[in-house]
Amino acid sequence: MSHELRTPLNGVIGYAQVLLSDPALTGRQRERAQIVHTSGTHLLRLINEVLDFSKIEAGRIERHDTPFHPGQLLRELGSLHEAAAAAKGLGFTVAGTDALPAFVRGDAQKLRQVLDNLLSNAVKFTRSGRVELTISAAGSDTWTFSVRDTGIGLSAAELAGLFQPFAQAASRPAGESGTGLGLVITRRLVQLLGGDLAVTSASGEGSRFTFTLVLPAAEAPHSSSRPPFAAGGYEGPARRVLIVDDHAVNRTLLVELLTPLGLVCDSHASAEAALAALDHTPPPDLAFLDVKLPGMDGLVLTRRLRARPATATVPIVLTSASVLTFDAAAAAQAGSHDFLPKPFATGQLVELLTRLLGLTWRAAPAAAIGADALTAELRASLRVAADAGDIMALRTALRAARERQPSASSFIDQLEKLAAGYQLERIRQLLNDPPGP
Repeated sequence: MSHELRTPLNGVIGYAQVLLSDPALTGRQRERAQIVHTSGTHLLRLINEVLDFSKIEAGRIERHDTPFHPGQLLRELGSLHEAAAAAKGLGFTVAGTDALPAFVRGDAQKLRQVLDNLLSNAVKFTRSGRVELTISAAGSDTWTFSVRDTGIGLSAAELAGLFQPFAQAASRPAGESGTGLGLVITRRLVQLLGGDLAVTSASGEGSRFTFTLVLPAAEAPHSSSRPPFAAGGYEGPARRVLIVDDHAVNRTLLVELLTPLGLVCDSHASAEAALAALDHTPPPDLAFLDVKLPGMDGLVLTRRLRARPATATVPIVLTSASVLTFDAAAAAQAGSHDFLPKPFATGQLVELLTRLLGLTWRAAPAAAIGADALTAELRASLRVAADAGDIMALRTALRAARERQPSASSFIDQLEKLAAGYQLERIRQLLNDPPGP
C-alpha cells in the first residue's frame, strides 16, 4: 500500500516543484501550484506517520548521528511555524538558541521531526495567545527542549490516553485532520534519541511538552559546495545521468528536474534497454535506478553495472516508493551508494548530486532570473522583514514593492517564489547582494 500511494504522489509533488521553479509562473497560478504542493506534502506526511509507526513497531527504525548546526535547524523550524502562527494571529518565539554550541552531534532529521510535530500541534490547537519553543542547558552537553502553547489544553482523561496509537483528543477543533499517530511516533523518536517526552496540561489552559537530550559539541562537518536556489549550472564538463524507471511519470520528472541544472539525461523503462544502450553510448557519471523493475530489477542491474569496467565505479542511487521493505544491506552489497525514497524533495536530489558528483555550483547571474534592481529603500524594507523571519510581513512588503516599482516585477516574482518555500536564507542573500544591470 505504501508503494501504491507514494508512486502517484511522486508525480503530484514532483511536478508541483517543477511548476514552482518556473519563472514564468506568477500570481494566482503560483498560488494554485503551491496549494497542490502543500496538499500533496500533507498527504505524504500522513502516509509517513503510518509508515513510521510500522517501522517502530517492527524495530526497524535506527538513529543516525552526525554533526549538525542546531541553531540553523531551529531557525528553519521557527521560520516555518512562525508563518503558520502569524496566519492565526498568534505570537511565536524561539528562545535559548544562543547558548547552543555552533555544532553538535546527534540525529538532526529525527530531532527536526520531533520538534516539527510538537510545534505543528501547538499552532493547530491554539486559538489565541502564543506558542513558545525554549531551549535550556540541563548539564554538560545536555539540553532541554520545551514547546508551550496557550491552546485548548487536555483534560485528565485525555492525558491518560495521549500516547495510545490512533487516539485523538475529544476536544480537538472540528475539521482538524490527523492520523492519531503523531504524538506516539514523537515519543518513540525521543526515546530512540535517549530521552523521554513529558507533558503537562489542563483543559483550557494550554499544554507544555518537554524532553531532554544529550547533544555533545562537535567539529563543523566538511561540506561540499551547496547550490544557491537559482543555480547557474556547475563548474567543469557536463555530467551524464542514467535514469531507469518503468513508470513514465517518474522518468520524465527526474529528467525535468535534472536538465535545468545542466545535467545530460539518458532515461530507459527497463534494465535491459539501459544495458543495450550502454553498449554504444558514453558511460554515465551517475545512475538513478528504480528497485522494482520488470524483468531484471534494480539490484540485479546494479550488479551488472558493477561488473562492467566502464561503469564499475559509477555512483548508483536506488529509488523506490516501497520504503518499508527496502533492504539497505542488500543494496549496499550489490554496490549502490545511496537510496532516494519517493516522493522526494528537490533539495534531497540536489544534495545527492553535490555529494556524489562533487559539484561546485555557480550562482545564476541576475539576468538569468530576470532580476531588475530594486531601489535601496525597497530593499531595506524587505530586508527588515526577511531578517526578522516574518513571512507574512515579507509578503506584504513584496506586494507593496510590486506596486511601487513595476519594473522590478521579475525580481519580485523570484522573491515571492522563495517566500512560498520559506527560503529565507536565500532571500537574505539576494537582498544583501542586489542584482546588477
